[in-house]
This record gives sequence, structure tokens and C-alpha cells, in this order.
Amino acid sequence: MGHADRDHAILSPSSAKRWINCTPSALLAEAAGSKTSVYAEEGTLAHEIAEHALTRYLEGVYDPIIDEAPPIKDEHFRNPLFSIDMANYIREYCEYVIGENYEMQKADGKCRMYLERRVNITDFAPNSFGSVDVVLVSDKTIHIIDLKYGAGVKVSAHMNEQMLMYALGTLKDLGALKAAVSDRVTKIKMTIAQVRLDHYDTFEMSKGELLDWAEKVLKPAAKAAMQGIGKQVIGSWCGFCPVKAQCRAQRDAILADFDEKPEPLLLSDEEIVDLIGKIDTYKSWIESVNKYVYDRAIQGYKWEGYKLVAGRSSRVIKDEAKIRQALLNEFLEDEVLNIKLKGIGDLEKLLGKKVFSARFGDAIESRPGAPKLVPESAKGVEYSPLCDFDIEG
Repeated sequence: MGHADRDHAILSPSSAKRWINCTPSALLAEAAGSKTSVYAEEGTLAHEIAEHALTRYLEGVYDPIIDEAPPIKDEHFRNPLFSIDMANYIREYCEYVIGENYEMQKADGKCRMYLERRVNITDFAPNSFGSVDVVLVSDKTIHIIDLKYGAGVKVSAHMNEQMLMYALGTLKDLGALKAAVSDRVTKIKMTIAQVRLDHYDTFEMSKGELLDWAEKVLKPAAKAAMQGIGKQVIGSWCGFCPVKAQCRAQRDAILADFDEKPEPLLLSDEEIVDLIGKIDTYKSWIESVNKYVYDRAIQGYKWEGYKLVAGRSSRVIKDEAKIRQALLNEFLEDEVLNIKLKGIGDLEKLLGKKVFSARFGDAIESRPGAPKLVPESAKGVEYSPLCDFDIEG
């Protein structure tokens, strides 16, 4: 079964951070349904390539230390989302997994590797299950590794709800296979591998701590989630919520910031600073509402007081060959055609980032971007606007 064809659980580990913190969201999101995206499809492809490569390693056919590229199935190679960079990232990921496997063998003796193992978490969350990318099992340790191919925000493994649920399912799975193995395990390691960000974050806890979290946090939240009860709570987990645009808590929290107050006509600097910290939240919710109403309208829904109209028309050439040949007979090539080098990103896809950098690094320069306002806690050296001017005393 392909990664994209797998079943979906209402209380899925991948959305656990959301439904544990906002229990009503589980049933609301399920009713709304899920949609795929090119980013999800790209991640699915990367997972399938990684699974195939590690399977070939276990079969003794592939070694990322020796082989320059991982084995790629024809169907994966022909996928338009495939790139040389993807192959290189997966090779580095395989090196990491195999290296961790080796270290566990040195520390604990024999270590077994399981790939894309479906785990059952129903003892802790009704009808919950998931698929773990890699599970390494030695005499005393379980190491769960989750591949994330996205290049967005770095994700922490510390008390990561998705990883904790995977660990619980793995413990149950191992107990069903061989109770003695599960009984001997004392340490749980969980790693999130964000290969495109070179971010491999690991968190460790004892089996007792994991089971304590399951009893005190997971079970009560899962029960409330399946009943659709609890308080709507907004937070970082709202980002990919399918019902974000319709969420009353989101709207109420934003509107509360704009309640009329008997104060001066102009906002104070302190009030402006408060708004700065919330601009991204406002934009994110408003954009989700805009997308929701547009998608519904495109599907035929009629919003009262609004209508769909054709966008601004544009002229396009439908027979390029005809015009090209005719004009090249009358004019010079540079008068008819625009010939320009593709962007750095496209060229890196063509050659691979490392090869492109090695060959043409001296022909590339980095130019500073425009200054942006960020919290003082953010990384980066503070920029002074005065640096761009000559100041005379």
C-alpha cells in the first residue's frame, strides 16, 4: 500500500497537538474533510523513496556510505516532484538512520530495524493508529525516527505529541510480538528528521514517564475529543486546522482586540507594539477565511450579497511556433526572443545544490534583504538604519 493510500484516524498522531489542546477540533475537522497539496505529495514521494532505500539496505543491496545515490524506483524517478536534491536528502537521512542503528548495536547488542510499521494506539485513544517511519529496537531502548520533508518551521521533538503517540503504539506492538522485549525496554528515544533544514532533533524519556503522560494527558483529551466536548483553545496548533476559517474562538479572540475603548483618538506606542505581535495571527486567520469562501464559491455555493465574476482578462500566444518562425525571418533573434539564465533554485535542481555550489559558487553572491521587524528574542544581529547614512557631528 502506498503512503498516500493509507487509512486516516480521527484521533491521528499527526494532528495530536491540535486535538489534545483543542478537543472539539477532532470531530469538527473530521466532518470538514482533508485536502491534499503539492507539499503533501512531495512528502509522500520522499517517504516512499526512503522506505525503498532502507529496505534495500536491510536486504544487503544498498549502503549509503558507499553508494552515491539511493536506489530509485522508475515510478519515483519519473515523478515530476522528484529531484536530485531529494535523492541527496534521502541518502543523508539513510546515513543517519543506519548510524543510529549501529550506535544502538554497540551500546545494547542486537538491534532490529522496522520500517513503516503500523501501530495501534487504541488503548489510549479510541480507534487511533499511525505508521512509524523507522523503529529501532535494542534490548533496552526504542528509537523512533520520523522523516519530515517540509522546509518550513523547525519542529521540536521535546514532548512532541505525535512522537509520544508513536512510542505508545510501538510499545504495544512490541508487547504483542514479544512481551519480554517490551518489558525490558526502559528508554524511549524520539527523533524528528527534517532533512531539508538539516534539523535532527532528539528527545529521550523513560517508559514510566511516557505511560504517565498517556494516563494523565492523552486519555482524558482523547475521551473529550471523541465526545466533541471541551473548550476551543487557539494556539500554534491551529495552523493547519481544516476548520480554522469557521472557528468562532479565532474570530472572537481577534475581535476582542478591537473592542471600542474610551481612550484617545490615536493609539499609543504600547498599543502599537501589542498589535505588531499579533499581525501574523490576524493575517493568517483572515487569509484562511478568504480561501474558505473562495473555495466554496468555486464549488457552486452562493454567498448572500456576493457573486463570482471573471478575473481580468489577459492575452496569451496560443501558437508560438507560427509567430516565432515568421518573425525570425524578418528580425534578429534578440529582437524576438528573451534568452535568460534560469534562477538559482532551478539550476540547483538541475545539478544538485552541492554540485552547483562547487562549480559555480564563485559566480554567486548573497545580497542582504530588506530589514524586517522581529521580536527581540529572534535570531539575528540587530540592524541599525543609521548604518546606511553618513552622520556628521
